[in-house]
Amino acid sequence: MEQKLATQHVEMQRLGTENQRTAATNGTLRQELAAAQHELQILHAQIGAVTSEREQQMTSLTDKIAKMEAELQAAEPVKVELQQMVWGRLSGEPQRVLLTTNVGLCSWFKGETWLAER
Repeated sequence: MEQKLATQHVEMQRLGTENQRTAATNGTLRQELAAAQHELQILHAQIGAVTSEREQQMTSLTDKIAKMEAELQAAEPVKVELQQMVWGRLSGEPQRVLLTTNVGLCSWFKGETWLAER
């Protein structure tokens, strides 16, 4: 009987130690889980911020492209007028040509001086 009680006592001590180890592991795992969940929340927030920033950049680039395209279209009459002026100068048209655009630019170019500089 004493042998049986001694064996049971040893078994109870072993189970108590194992229980403490399991409880400690459980606590550690819970802390790691909480830290991982917190990190995941931070990552989701960062993803949202990066996505928002990227969308703003894309909108800004789209606006810049539209503005540049509008400027190119507005400059087309100037290009055509310059080409006509150059071809006119080469064919002996008058010495002065007035350039204007719908954006309000205007410049005077004088015959040979302008052609010689270009």
